Amino acid sequence: MFKRIVLIAAMACSAFAVTVPRPAGDIPFTIPGKGADNVSKYRGKVVLLMAFLTTCEHCQATTKVLTGIQNDYRKMGLQVIGLAFREDDDTAAVQKFITKFKPGFPVGIVDANILAQFSQITAEMRPTAPMLFFIDRQGLVQSQYLGRDALLEEKFQDENIRAKLLQYLVKRPPKK
Repeated sequence: MFKRIVLIAAMACSAFAVTVPRPAGDIPFTIPGKGADNVSKYRGKVVLLMAFLTTCEHCQATTKVLTGIQNDYRKMGLQVIGLAFREDDDTAAVQKFITKFKPGFPVGIVDANILAQFSQITAEMRPTAPMLFFIDRQGLVQSQYLGRDALLEEKFQDENIRAKLLQYLVKRPPKK
């Protein structure tokens, strides 16, 4: 009986598992007023990708934290990117978000289906925003976190994100 319970629990966990590391691939997005962009163009930098909702207070607070982190770690090769993904986060909503919160990094709109495919997160996993994806210099998603994960606990968010980023920023790419 115990073995059956363990097996069922393991199957349930694997049903909600995401693969890391994995190639980030192309993630096209649109920056209001500037046009098309793609996460893959930042290969060679450590990318911290935040998928968010413009009306989410946790996302808004995270944007402020990430602006400070971007400013502090830009010279080390960090590029933070924010991507709104809900249908009602249209160009006007994202532009209003940019004006109000003044992120120190590019903020755009990504198609929710593209984000779902990229993130490997399904509705059954009950995703919460913001979502953070840590992409190394080689373009591999090394880790990802949802808004309810301990890494994003607001009290320690800045400290936790900085510690995680330093794992990737201090690693230099192999010489060719």
